[in-house]
Amino acid sequence: MPKKHLPKFLKPQPSLHTSHTSSSSSSQNVSTTPAARDQSVNGLLAHLRTSQPNPDTPRRQISTIPSVPPSLQLILANAEPPPPPRPRPQIGVRGRRNRIPGPPPPASWLAAPEETSNEEEAAFRAGAGVGGDINRLPDLPQIGRHRLAHAALVAVARNWRFHTVYDQHYLYTLRPGLKALLLSYIAAHNAGALQADDLLLLFRDGDDEDFTHLDLSRAVGPSLTFKDLRSPLHGGKPGVTAVEASSVSDDWDAAADTAVVGRTRFAAVTHISLAWPAASEASWARLITFVGQCVPTITHLSLAGWGHPGAAGVLRRFARSLLCLKWLDVSDCPAGIYDSLREEVEWDRAWRGVETVVCVQAGEGTPQGIREERGWAVAALREHIRGVRAEVGGRWCSVVE
Repeated sequence: MPKKHLPKFLKPQPSLHTSHTSSSSSSQNVSTTPAARDQSVNGLLAHLRTSQPNPDTPRRQISTIPSVPPSLQLILANAEPPPPPRPRPQIGVRGRRNRIPGPPPPASWLAAPEETSNEEEAAFRAGAGVGGDINRLPDLPQIGRHRLAHAALVAVARNWRFHTVYDQHYLYTLRPGLKALLLSYIAAHNAGALQADDLLLLFRDGDDEDFTHLDLSRAVGPSLTFKDLRSPLHGGKPGVTAVEASSVSDDWDAAADTAVVGRTRFAAVTHISLAWPAASEASWARLITFVGQCVPTITHLSLAGWGHPGAAGVLRRFARSLLCLKWLDVSDCPAGIYDSLREEVEWDRAWRGVETVVCVQAGEGTPQGIREERGWAVAALREHIRGVRAEVGGRWCSVVE
């Protein structure tokens, strides 16, 4: 076959740009200058001295001429400096101001704390729903309003029915002092909420030798009668009285219940408050039976808000059933009670140990005429007690108004 001849292409040679030629020529010319030839240390130092400015040459001074006219400068010299400019609010994402990241706090956190009204505080201190701070049982521990224990007791008292269901197995574990305070808080913040079964929840084990204060203010009523109180106080089952227990059939369980009824659960109770009962339960005959059979060792008793007994000789029987009494509270009672205490009670015999009688008239809304009538009756009672005690040389009795 004939040999094929491939075409041969010649590679073009690149031509130098004019800048390359000019730079090469200039470099040759620079290398031939005297400064380029003198590259020694002394030459470089001499070149730096000539290029830097002379330090002895005066520099340009900054003008300190005030911009305020002289006529105004004298006035403004003693003037107070202007207030700093008000900072502009920093706007964050989506037009909101800077705040803590995350969802907004609930409204309950931002709301102001609820303040207890003066009436509610007075009711708590009185334990009877009216003003005054004397009707409370003496020697009861005090808790400041700003302490956590006070807030906890108020919350438990206001939600007492809830706690009797969900905390019924733990209420009896409270120490005796807290039990006494809890009953007082219930009387002040949730009147009428206490029931007979609630006392069995608080005093289940029966070992209450250190329990001395029993505050049942505003509790005696339809939900807690004197008949209902007998079983918790004696340690028997709710609703079983001494008469009912004696009529039960003769078996082992009935015999056990009958034996328990005669035992007093609160043998150490010395302070009890039955103030402000419901009108349906304000019976002096029931009160005498209850006091004589259940808690005959009372030394401090509050009967604030009780009505006049009506029948003659009732207060004499009542006084003879409480021979250990030392402190009596009959605040906000009718004038007839003070007259009966003066005429019927033997202050030199049955109640010769009474040292304090509280007769404070703190009930708001009481007409002025009734208050004056009660004041006269209290003054007559005070003079009678002091006269009787002075004749026999007995103890001094303070009548608090």
